Amino acid sequence: MLLFIKLSIAPNGNFGNGFVHVFDQPSTFTILKELDTITDFVNYIKAKENFLSNKIISVPREIDFLALYLTTELKFDFVPDSVILDDGMWEEYLESEEYKYWQREIPQSFMWDEIVAHLHKIHIIDKGNSEMMSDLETATRIITLEPRINRIELGMAFIDAIEKKLKGRMIKPFKDSDHSYVFMPLSSKNWKNKEKELQLRCLVARMENINAAKVIGIAIGESPEKEHIFDIAYFDIPELDDEMLKKIAEVKEELGYFKNPVISRSKEMRN
Repeated sequence: MLLFIKLSIAPNGNFGNGFVHVFDQPSTFTILKELDTITDFVNYIKAKENFLSNKIISVPREIDFLALYLTTELKFDFVPDSVILDDGMWEEYLESEEYKYWQREIPQSFMWDEIVAHLHKIHIIDKGNSEMMSDLETATRIITLEPRINRIELGMAFIDAIEKKLKGRMIKPFKDSDHSYVFMPLSSKNWKNKEKELQLRCLVARMENINAAKVIGIAIGESPEKEHIFDIAYFDIPELDDEMLKKIAEVKEELGYFKNPVISRSKEMRN
């Protein structure tokens, strides 16, 4: 079966030593702008390789292929014998309602970008890369790998938790994810025991999401001295035995963490 894309420059394909991607300069800038997380970029590369497997393709405008990917994820009800793309598909995508909606949603994800930058500075740059990776560094890597679409929802939930001064918010695992999140705004009421509360909330979240072994807790606020504070907790608990479940259930009952949750979105619980 032959897959043919009617484009004429920049050869892409497997030439015997692995798949080769050749991007022209304008397309490179556009791709890095639109797929601006490492996960989104790698997913695109992998999807493209699978779609063009064992075929040699000439692509003068990578952005037209990018448009095809963004609108279809390269998933079809049938396997096409041929695909012919004319120049201009990218421009059509830019005028679509789908793209306009995406652009309206993206700003909400910038809060997550700020979290990534902050943690990167604290736990990687300041400490140096030669140290053994700590739990906090592991959490930082997980946070960094969230794709843009997840960052939008995470950013919205985080901003909402702060603006509404919620006690806490739990984000259930995304599809194919093995981790959940707990967000906790800091205030004068929980300042004294903030580390313990964040950790206990994470344990409750672990119990509530039985198939997600990892929990990342993030707390943000101001200290009594008006300094910006950013705390993080990380748990990786593959199995919960009966004794652990009993103790966590007692914590949930006694302290009321997510005891009577309000579900504000399909994956968010707050209490």
